[in-house]
Amino acid sequence: MRDALEVCLNGVNKTRIVYYANLNFPRLNRYLRVLLGLGFLVKEVRADGSIFYRTTPAGVYFLEGCSNIEGMGEKGGDKRGKRVVRVKPV
Repeated sequence: MRDALEVCLNGVNKTRIVYYANLNFPRLNRYLRVLLGLGFLVKEVRADGSIFYRTTPAGVYFLEGCSNIEGMGEKGGDKRGKRVVRVKPV
């Protein structure tokens, strides 16, 4: 889903999302329902009738949160560059 949000930052059609986010159309349609429902994307209908999807400020905020989490994993990685997740036993 993160890839789809990144692709949509400047507004794109479904075909471009499928291509750049490495998705198929059935999966993209499921993702779009979720992302539109959460308010992370908006659907724009252009004057010529073409449909574009654009990431909203809420979607950008979500992407920033993903980047922050990803950065935290890199700080805790081992010397070979792999991420290590440490979980406290309950």
